[in-house]
Amino acid sequence: MSRNYIVVFFVMLICGMQGILQAQKTAIFDQPEADYRTALELFNKQKYAAARQLFEQVIEKIENPHSDVRVNATYYRAACAVELFHPDAESLLVAFIDQYPMHAKRGMAFFQMGNLQYRKKKYEESAHWYSKVDLFDLSTDEKAEYYFKLGYSYFMEDSFELAKRNFYEIKDKSSKFYPAASYYYGHISYQEGNYETALMYFNTLKEDENFGPIVPYYISHILYLQGKYDELLAYAPSLLEQKESKRTPEINRLIGEAYFQKGEFDKSLSHLEAYFKENSSKAGRKDYYQLGYAYYVAGDYAKAVPNLQKAAGEQDTLGQNASYHLADAYVKTNQKLYARNAFLAVYKMDFDPSLKQDALFNYAKLSYELSYNPFNEAIIAFQKYINDYPDSPRLGEAYGYLIDLYLTTK
Repeated sequence: MSRNYIVVFFVMLICGMQGILQAQKTAIFDQPEADYRTALELFNKQKYAAARQLFEQVIEKIENPHSDVRVNATYYRAACAVELFHPDAESLLVAFIDQYPMHAKRGMAFFQMGNLQYRKKKYEESAHWYSKVDLFDLSTDEKAEYYFKLGYSYFMEDSFELAKRNFYEIKDKSSKFYPAASYYYGHISYQEGNYETALMYFNTLKEDENFGPIVPYYISHILYLQGKYDELLAYAPSLLEQKESKRTPEINRLIGEAYFQKGEFDKSLSHLEAYFKENSSKAGRKDYYQLGYAYYVAGDYAKAVPNLQKAAGEQDTLGQNASYHLADAYVKTNQKLYARNAFLAVYKMDFDPSLKQDALFNYAKLSYELSYNPFNEAIIAFQKYINDYPDSPRLGEAYGYLIDLYLTTK
């Protein structure tokens, strides 16, 4: 009996040891997969540093290079490197893309590479990588990110039509990328002169925390460019109440120009003055003309002169108009020699025939009053006026001056 018990004991002992060994073997075999699942949970919780360590351990423990767990871990290690701004992120992604050209995660690797180049502001490169992405590989949130970043990459490369196509795809207003996409779509439309489309997009952003403070200035510009001066004057003045806004001078300019276009020069003047006070370094010839003309209409010829001087001088419609009113301002301030020269400049331009005609008469008259050269210039000018404008209502006046000149020279 005792012998049988001994045999049974040894059999049980051997079986038990085999079970223990098998259990250990199974535990060892399952450990990398368990680590992979833990690492994936950490990744989804955005704990990228801890996740990367575990993914690397999984890669080391699985020797088979074709193991799905090992290959997935290789991808996620690279993705962690991207999120952590690690210097080896790009090389890890490139290695994954090259080693596993048929793997399901390859599309996501393209997406991560695009994000990496986007973050580096290498927009040509980011557009290149994003264009390789299969949208079926992306979640809804990732698609919005993809469309915005690809659109912005094209925007920064001046490929505006491609940029618009991608911004347009973001239609979910709950997406964090929706406001920025709407802003840039509106901005491009504004640049292209599609003002109604731009207004539609900008109006959706009035209450947005980031873009709400900006869009009223676009809206003001659009109303001005559309010639909707009454709407602009109803909308823009409230923007001047915002203290210390760097855009206040520009709003004053738009309001001033709107009043100017409506012929309300007295109201225009104060806003144009405010604009020049803060922003004269950016003023152009048109701005100087409007300020000068507003002073001219107000009878402040001394202030009109220096502003009209800056608008005159060019051979164009603006130059002819500015020179004409400058000449008259010179007359009003008793600077007849300057006035004579300015009228001559107006006459030599052909943009406005009525100004040209009147300028020749005034040039001739001032030459007469100044006894210029002695009277030869006046005689030639009046003769030309009579010959060129035989139907002028001032023809009799011109003949009168000419007769006086002939009598004087004799």
